[in-house]
Amino acid sequence: MIRKSRTIKVKSNKYVTPNMKRIVFESNDIQQFSSDYNGAYVKLVVPVESKGFFSKTKVRPYTIRSIDNETKELTMDFAIHKPAGPATNWALNAVVGDEISFMGPGPKKFQTNIEGWYLFAADMSAMPAAIAAIEELPKNSIGEVFFEIISKEDVQEFNKPVGVNIHWLIHKENSDNEQLKEIQKLEIPDLANVFVAGEIETVKQIKQFLLNETKVKNANNVYISSYWKIGKTEEEHKRAKMKL
Repeated sequence: MIRKSRTIKVKSNKYVTPNMKRIVFESNDIQQFSSDYNGAYVKLVVPVESKGFFSKTKVRPYTIRSIDNETKELTMDFAIHKPAGPATNWALNAVVGDEISFMGPGPKKFQTNIEGWYLFAADMSAMPAAIAAIEELPKNSIGEVFFEIISKEDVQEFNKPVGVNIHWLIHKENSDNEQLKEIQKLEIPDLANVFVAGEIETVKQIKQFLLNETKVKNANNVYISSYWKIGKTEEEHKRAKMKL
């Protein structure tokens, strides 16, 4: 992670779906980054209101959906949820001209240049990272993708290899892990490329199945990470994540 803090300005924002907001930022600093950082992450320094003033900040990691260093644009997608945390609250209220600082980008944690079979499992918090990765896969890649979304209106269009199948799972409150159920039906190759990210308990169950019931642990391209925990702050999630 590059520690130097930089400032970016909101150029445009729109809702991609009812529960996903896309913000395009601009900055001269973006010229030094290439599209190789698509799918990498930055740490946003988010202003937090305290006693009526934005006198504090929180650092939150977010995925770079795409970078265009010619137009000096950096795009991020924000999953909208309630209650909103500091970063979501900022994104909800962001308008053209607003500025925010960030640190990074950090390195990519998942390889997208390997030919072969891929498995993706992600909820809306991890979809920006997963989609950015899928769009960079070799054209002859094959595999299965399971996206958990809040409503059918949250289905997105994006580029993908013909042989990669996208499955949209509508989230139901108090439901069992639908992503895990679908993954358990698959014949997973020994050298599968695996991307699993989202809510910590869901990720934990999928991880346990993959490591105990398949040969995924022998693969060299596996990314399994939690992005949040139900009912917990980011700081509390980080502590829980250490045990994942």
